[in-house]
Amino acid sequence: MAILAPPILPSYLYRYRSLGDNGSFINRELEAIKRSYIWCSTFSNLNDPMEGFYSPSALLKAQHDYREIAEAIYRSKISFGIAALSDTYDNELMWTHYADQYRGICVQYYAERMFNQLPPNCTLARIGYVNQPTRISTAFDRSFDEAALRILSQKKSSWAYEREWRVLGPVGEVRMTGLEPVVRGVYLGARIRPGHKQRILRAFEGTNVDVWSMTIDGYDHFWDRIQDAEWRKRKARKKKAAKKKSSSTKAKKRK
Repeated sequence: MAILAPPILPSYLYRYRSLGDNGSFINRELEAIKRSYIWCSTFSNLNDPMEGFYSPSALLKAQHDYREIAEAIYRSKISFGIAALSDTYDNELMWTHYADQYRGICVQYYAERMFNQLPPNCTLARIGYVNQPTRISTAFDRSFDEAALRILSQKKSSWAYEREWRVLGPVGEVRMTGLEPVVRGVYLGARIRPGHKQRILRAFEGTNVDVWSMTIDGYDHFWDRIQDAEWRKRKARKKKAAKKKSSSTKAKKRK
């Protein structure tokens, strides 16, 4: 029998987010980054109405307690929270569907750090894309959580453009704990509101989180890093030079 290799974790994972019209959404997103957590929703709250469907095998359906098995699998499915990520920040459809038509942001995470800092009751899964509902056999007739994880780790192939990875864990706020920062950068959509842009720049000034801005040019878009470690160093040097100049001017006046 051959060995089934696990998926290779990319260097970064990304989460597209809407910032909304008022302050509540951006407050939520900045708080999540600041406190190093992600929000996991139930599968019934996701935008794909086919989420959670599966195909029981004939042998499983023939079990005398199949109704109880199906109910147990359902309870297990709804007990899992889901946080959707992608391995790309550069997908136009994702910016449209999940980042409020380019008005939102895309948060960049160090993938390995995220994986290492998630609690032990979480699973990081790469979504498999198929054209038939996930097959569940008698091998899962008592392994209800494993069946639920299998079901929630596959989607219809028409969603393959999302290149999705999922955090599957408890519903609600899932904290990442560790000494190393998990967020690497924040990408701003081309239509982001000026007020939101300024809030994000202020929020990450003096941190190791880089901020990128999108520019649309015809059928292409480009990224400019508008705030990073070098920018912060330059700003610190300018501030230091201005302070030194001010001190020198005051000293001359005293003479």
